[in-house]
Amino acid sequence: MKRKEKMVGFILGIITGASVILSLGGLYLAKKDAAAVSIIGGADGPTAIFIAGKIDFTPVYIGTAILVLITAGYMIYRKNKKGGS
Repeated sequence: MKRKEKMVGFILGIITGASVILSLGGLYLAKKDAAAVSIIGGADGPTAIFIAGKIDFTPVYIGTAILVLITAGYMIYRKNKKGGS
């Protein structure tokens, strides 16, 4: 049973870490795109399609926050189950 608990913690940690890295990448891309939009935004007609077609990373951020909370909760649960201080 202990091995199963360790495996669950390991998998949660890996998924959470990957999600955090993805979120940080999204923040980087959002900042990079904001600069590009400010430069291109002064052009005419077809540019409106480019500006309106931006990718929204909000679901990624929310998913990352949920995964971090689940992982932290699981780690606290495991610590309390072992009787740790």
